[in-house]
Amino acid sequence: ESVQEQALRALRNLAKDSSGNKVAIAGTIPAIIDSMNQHTTCEAVQREGCATLRNLSVASDNQVAIAACRGVTAIVGSLTDYPKAEKVQVQGTGALFNLSFSPLALASMKKEKRLKKVLKHASKKFPDTCEKYCDGVTDRLPYADVKKAAGEWPIPIQKSKSKSSSAGNKKGENAFTDDDVSPTLKVLSHIHRLEDHTTSTEDESKVAIAELARLAVSYDHRIAISAAGGIPVIIDAMAQRIASPSIQRVGCSAIQNLSCNEDNEVAIAEAGGISTIVAAMDMYLENTKLQHKACAALRNLAASNNDNRTRIRREGGVTSIINAMRVHDDQKHVQEVACSALGNLCLQNEDNRVAIAKAGGISRIMLALLTHADVAGVQEKGCRALYNLSMNKENIALIREEEPETVLWDAASKFPSECG
Repeated sequence: ESVQEQALRALRNLAKDSSGNKVAIAGTIPAIIDSMNQHTTCEAVQREGCATLRNLSVASDNQVAIAACRGVTAIVGSLTDYPKAEKVQVQGTGALFNLSFSPLALASMKKEKRLKKVLKHASKKFPDTCEKYCDGVTDRLPYADVKKAAGEWPIPIQKSKSKSSSAGNKKGENAFTDDDVSPTLKVLSHIHRLEDHTTSTEDESKVAIAELARLAVSYDHRIAISAAGGIPVIIDAMAQRIASPSIQRVGCSAIQNLSCNEDNEVAIAEAGGISTIVAAMDMYLENTKLQHKACAALRNLAASNNDNRTRIRREGGVTSIINAMRVHDDQKHVQEVACSALGNLCLQNEDNRVAIAKAGGISRIMLALLTHADVAGVQEKGCRALYNLSMNKENIALIREEEPETVLWDAASKFPSECG
């Protein structure tokens, strides 16, 4: 319990000031609430849990996510269990006050039978510190619409608004509207869905991973997805559904975006992401879109982490990248990211320079430069890859055998800022 207390205190402090931290730490909302539910007999955990939720609930996106994850119930439970602990009461009522600005969270409060009692007690017992929060919540409660209370969790995959709306009305269920589904709530819901392969269809998994890939374009959401345990969940979903090329493609896309973060680079490798990508590349060699996303993911994973560069080689990634170039030699986008990946793999890694040359990488890069002579991206990434490979003396001789002078001269002439 002391570990839980310290972890919650650290999250509370991180979420106190920075708006960016509030978004990033939002990925831990389910874990915070779970900790409060599992340690109901520990006052310190309840205090720090309420305080963390209070800080996080300043952000409107987080208000919806906390309510959807049943955070209101956890907070009310803390207030009920520790009526004499002023710090628990202050943090709990403060959290409820912040949450009351969200219609969805306010509706969830309206359904809490114990709420009015705990608010009345806190206001009377600690008027100087709790009364203003309790009065704020009490004043808003009459305007709560219980129909807007948090609905099914995780959020149902909705293919069309009309179908989802009619389905919800027929069943008489509370449903999330488009306005309720914040990016934070989407992150948590999709990860929750992917964690259980037995309840998610292939199509639902595909939509969930694709949405996480889209959200991971944002720096803060990359961290939030990682904090919520999304990285191993995505990789595990890819491994479980290896027979689905679409799952592999969106999975590689998600890893590509998530790996634009140095800590995530490490987490992806440790979760088996590199071998999963390579397996997808080898199984679906003819799939152009998959090969493009996979090469881009390996490029990012090799951008700044030398351990990853070595691991990619050992997992067969060099051969897979070169095979992608061979099969899709007419696809400029594949050639560009593949050249970029090979260039990154050469950085500060002599063994990789040797392996790429041995696998025929030099001739493949030269062919890409010749075939896509008017594509700036291919020329830049190809020239850079050759430059990095030339740091090995034996490779210099192999590059000369390809008679690269004319190709390199043309590249420098056409694209002086990129290749000169």
